[in-house]
Amino acid sequence: MNMIETIKKLFQNFFAIRLGKLSDYLYAFFGAMAIILYHNLVIQFFDSITKAPELPENLQPFFEVATGEHDYLFYYMIISVCIVAPIIEELFFRGALWHILEKFLSKKYVFIITSILFALAHVEPHHIIGVLPVGVYIGWLRLRSNSIFPPIFAHMTNNFIVCLYLINW
Repeated sequence: MNMIETIKKLFQNFFAIRLGKLSDYLYAFFGAMAIILYHNLVIQFFDSITKAPELPENLQPFFEVATGEHDYLFYYMIISVCIVAPIIEELFFRGALWHILEKFLSKKYVFIITSILFALAHVEPHHIIGVLPVGVYIGWLRLRSNSIFPPIFAHMTNNFIVCLYLINW
């Protein structure tokens, strides 16, 4: 095996670069839809019993761009939130971090730890509560498929739906 093939194989293993099965992508798409529905129901429930703000503070800048003129900031936001962020976050949490932790822990613990860390990375408590089920589901997809692509697809789908929701708020 030449050096380029060796590096390619190491990269593929480190980031779990495998296509996966069609069923993994169907789970990713419909699961993301179900998680969004669940998240909206939970948020509506908590908003009805508390005086929570209508929109979490950390989403306010996205809301302002999404509902404003569709200039370069709007397209930058869509590309950043719906494409770039899911790829980077999943390569880190379900790719590199997963691969490193898997050397020391069982897949079950890696799944739990990466799901929790994914949620905590979203910082604001209101956002963490909403992101945790997404992180758990995306982690389950990684566990099920042993591939990074279904989690990236689910994450992109989730973020795209959230962007559509903000645009139509």
